[in-house]
Amino acid sequence: MTLAAPAEHRTLSRFWTLDPSVNFLNHGSYGAAPRAVLEAQQRVIEEMEREPVRFMLEKMLPLLDESRAEVASFVGAAPERLAFTPNATVSLASVLATIDFQPGDEVLINDHEYMSLANELRRLEKTRGIKVVVAPVPFPMTGPDEVAEAVLSRATERTKLAVVSHITSPTALILPVERIVRELAARGIETMVDGAHAPGAIPLDIESIGCAYYAGDLHKWGCSPKGAGFLWLREDLADHCEPLALSSRADTLPEHRRRLHHLFDYVGTRDCSAWIVAGEALRHVGSLVEGGWPEIMRRNHELAIKGRNIVCELAGLEPGGPDEMHPAMAAMRLPPATTQPAKGSITGDDLWDRLLARGFQQPIWTHPLNSLRAIRISAHLYNREEQYRMLGEALREEMGR
Repeated sequence: MTLAAPAEHRTLSRFWTLDPSVNFLNHGSYGAAPRAVLEAQQRVIEEMEREPVRFMLEKMLPLLDESRAEVASFVGAAPERLAFTPNATVSLASVLATIDFQPGDEVLINDHEYMSLANELRRLEKTRGIKVVVAPVPFPMTGPDEVAEAVLSRATERTKLAVVSHITSPTALILPVERIVRELAARGIETMVDGAHAPGAIPLDIESIGCAYYAGDLHKWGCSPKGAGFLWLREDLADHCEPLALSSRADTLPEHRRRLHHLFDYVGTRDCSAWIVAGEALRHVGSLVEGGWPEIMRRNHELAIKGRNIVCELAGLEPGGPDEMHPAMAAMRLPPATTQPAKGSITGDDLWDRLLARGFQQPIWTHPLNSLRAIRISAHLYNREEQYRMLGEALREEMGR
């Protein structure tokens, strides 16, 4: 079904290069960079390729510092403690590789966490002898206290570190990280916050959270090109964390650069253009709507809740949590799959395959940590309410409801 889009939607959607034949309701997975941002990145790449050596030795670092300052201001962080990384997964892995874990140390997570974290911790169980403690958190849930109490109840005298998502990926819920960090700190337990979905989805003031480490992505809701993540560290930890690989320059620290930036900004030859234009991406997207990012966040949250309610009503599903716990995404629980995906499926879920064939792009997955099967929708400026109505109708038909 093809419907005429409202005038404002046409005006805003034209800034992106998304396929108009697809109802793209999955900004949360990989983001989507606007056309102007991609053009800015291409200009950086062309400049780099005109004289690669001079770019790497002379131009790259000042450009990174300039972008870092813009990003740090946007997320409420001190730029001197913020390092660029390819993504939140690499940020988290870098921290975990640096911590001096001893056999028997416990790392506390909950069963809504992203699987890259769980997989990295499983590796550390084998190589370092740590123990991963998984706190079960209900879904659907009634409110943030339910999350905090579930996590805090699993902390013990052996807990070395807790890792908690600011916004969960499989269930699209804003977790009460401030309370969790504060109460764990009172017990002498450090916390790392996985903020992959937070920048651009909710207002951020990382410095005020009180955590030891914060990992974020800019290519999701910040709409930068793919491969723009960051790692923020508390002052006493900033010069003790290292990237997973060290470059040929790692042993010679220039007087004018902080060790954190020196190690993370250059790890051999790679394309840093996504980092360089990350600040420009934030400025560009913020200029698309009167009121800037606060208004964008408000609109996206409002549309996500409207979309969730429409899908729930049409497909007979239940909201995953209260409105205020959803950012620009919302997830709803699905019954267990009754059919297997076709051989060679790219999604791993038959219902997702069938919706994709009908022109809808949104994730459906069964989460390995808790066997929860859920469908998640996203909302950004290029989306419109009618897309969620069409999804709800398609979902009702495909589920036979």
